[in-house]
Amino acid sequence: LGLTSLCTSDSLRLISTFPSPDSAIWNMGDGKTIRSLKNPFAYKYTNAGSYGVSLKIYKYNCVALTEMQPGYVTVQKANAQFSTTSNVYDCPMGIPFVHDAVMSPVDSGRWYFGNGRTGTYIKNASHTYDVNGSYRVKLRVHTSFGCMDTFSRVITINGPTGNFTIDRVRACKGEAVTFTM
Repeated sequence: LGLTSLCTSDSLRLISTFPSPDSAIWNMGDGKTIRSLKNPFAYKYTNAGSYGVSLKIYKYNCVALTEMQPGYVTVQKANAQFSTTSNVYDCPMGIPFVHDAVMSPVDSGRWYFGNGRTGTYIKNASHTYDVNGSYRVKLRVHTSFGCMDTFSRVITINGPTGNFTIDRVRACKGEAVTFTM
């Protein structure tokens, strides 16, 4: 056994080299003990953390081998969940987005604001929308182990809209120009 780094979406593959055991008990270090003769044996961790792994081999109802590896596997979990103060805003303004994942070790990421604009990852992002509408805001994060997660939510920007016309584009000093809303 050697040190292993993986994501919660990955399977840890363990191989026993003991010939023809009667039974094998794997202690995965996360509170789960599994009896399995599958070789290789595959296991997925659901939570981030550092785990010791041990294997107990039985032959003829006796313990033939016990191997323990403290801190054998380190697991990361990417979490891109973020929050906003609301999902509906009554005027175009700087909208705050806060990445909620305290336990997600973000190595890199990108914000997608739903209006064609993007931004590099920062925990507390803000974006100003200058046109009313609904926007799907997305955050994609990556951990140092290459774990990836994406989360999105829809926000709506309401508020007044307007347009104006001007009766002429050239005028001399002192001449009246009419703007119509």
